[in-house]
Amino acid sequence: MNRNYSKQIKGKKFLNSKEAAAFLQTSVSTLYKWVSLSLIPCYKPVENGKLYFLESDLTNWIEQARYSSNTELKKKHLNYILTSKGGRHV
Repeated sequence: MNRNYSKQIKGKKFLNSKEAAAFLQTSVSTLYKWVSLSLIPCYKPVENGKLYFLESDLTNWIEQARYSSNTELKKKHLNYILTSKGGRHV
């Protein structure tokens, strides 16, 4: 039986640990490790002690881990050089 455990509360989608791991394409044990290291946002209601993950939090967490491309890094570097030291060219 394929049951969906996600919950909608005030228009926000909460996922259980299994769903969050699937969403992040990782294992539940890796997800628990990230939680224990406080690397990922989660919710743990006192009444049941289970972990829940807000889908939008997970999306934001992924987006924050974005690496800049070489082109973006070069632009930042050039901008830094041009705006530092009174705009002097090095």
